[in-house]
Amino acid sequence: MTAFRLKSRHLALVTALGAALLATACEKSAEPAKPDQPVTTPQSPVPQVQIPQAQLPPLPQMPTPTSAIADFPDKPTVEQSDGNLLLRCKGIGGRYNFELRTRVPKIGELFTVTSRVFDAQGHAAGQGDFSVDATMPDHGHGMMTQPTHKSTISGTWRSEGLKLHMPGHWQIVANFESAEARDTCRFDWQQSGEATP
Repeated sequence: MTAFRLKSRHLALVTALGAALLATACEKSAEPAKPDQPVTTPQSPVPQVQIPQAQLPPLPQMPTPTSAIADFPDKPTVEQSDGNLLLRCKGIGGRYNFELRTRVPKIGELFTVTSRVFDAQGHAAGQGDFSVDATMPDHGHGMMTQPTHKSTISGTWRSEGLKLHMPGHWQIVANFESAEARDTCRFDWQQSGEATP
């Protein structure tokens, strides 16, 4: 019991002594502020660090629609030029327009699709869930891969990991769902039997 009292007294004494020293130090370092000048605290300079920006490959050139949904075809279109595909359509529900670009796929070749989604007024779609998939309706199966979809800028997505593993009739399906609406577009594609070398 005596040892406990001594420890308690020592603790109280050390605490009081520490508080007195702190108060004295603060009084010595503080200068009274003048009424017409704000109190400032000296700050050490922050070193400037140059952080290199990540180098991202440029997105394919895509024309922005000039006006509303009327600029998109009523039926899905697939245009092929110089080994590239451009797929465009109005969504089945009429809420969104879809534009997909990719290289012409080869059997067994992983490929990437860059997609843009527009609302009925022709503006880039905002936040939402987007996906691209491919199925063979005549065979009742889809791809053997699970593509990933990443939003790059507002209304634009990059889908990686698509692969058409056999020739025949494929249906490429794009889906977009926002807080306001959801819509889908389907493109028919006849995959040739040319395999990746």
